[in-house]
Amino acid sequence: YTLCQNQEFLCASIIRFNNDNGTYAQVVRHDTMGNVIWRFDHDEKIEGVSGSVVELRNKNVILTYNIEVSQFYESKMLWLDENGAYIKERLYESPGKDEFYFSNFVEGNGDYFFAHGDYNVFDEDSIYKVSHGFITKYDNEGDTIWTHMYRHPDFVLGTDIYKIVDLIEEDNGDIVALAYIWRTTDLSISKVWLFRVDSMGCPDPDYCDDLINFTNTQETAPVYKDITVFPNPANQHVYIELPDKNQSGILEIISSVGTIVQSKIIQNSSLQIEMD
Repeated sequence: YTLCQNQEFLCASIIRFNNDNGTYAQVVRHDTMGNVIWRFDHDEKIEGVSGSVVELRNKNVILTYNIEVSQFYESKMLWLDENGAYIKERLYESPGKDEFYFSNFVEGNGDYFFAHGDYNVFDEDSIYKVSHGFITKYDNEGDTIWTHMYRHPDFVLGTDIYKIVDLIEEDNGDIVALAYIWRTTDLSISKVWLFRVDSMGCPDPDYCDDLINFTNTQETAPVYKDITVFPNPANQHVYIELPDKNQSGILEIISSVGTIVQSKIIQNSSLQIEMD
């Protein structure tokens, strides 16, 4: 149910159902016209749906999926080469009675990739497993570079469920992560959480533990930049002036009925628009 892609190929992690009522993982690679290049059918039963796929810089593809081991769910990663041939697999066991689930993989800017999802810690004093969002950075062989769990200071009850649902690695190595938080005992309490960490997964170089409870988060309001448009109304020309720090972007002129009249890339702080 997830995709990996580059400029030439697409691949998808999906599930298939066999006659034994089992669920199995499948990876399909096809070109951008939809023609199948190769298909890999795995022969091990999985729990639920198959997980994510990611294409590495060396063109190998990794698939992850969950299996049940001794009444606990464990996650596996399986490596395929660029032709869909099996290379290897690795089992990632949860410590003790803890459980974790991969939501997605993200290719890194180097010879590494990121996995993210939810990590549930067993607590003997509670009927709930304490939920955390997590991000792990792996090298292309599947060895851990670093891993951290994340929680927001305003949501610390045992019924608060966390999951990191997506992330972006920026050019400088910083990571912007998107999470959701919801309370199982009150479904009206549901939040989207956006946060930034550095290349080591830390919000601050001096504050980097395996479990990161953010202490300086706050909700932010949108900031509207000053844009000057004159004259208004206009018959022949419209002049637009942008703030000095915002000299490039996409300008769209939309009519009163919602039709885009003009759309252009602008790269100057001041410009003149001809009115047709």
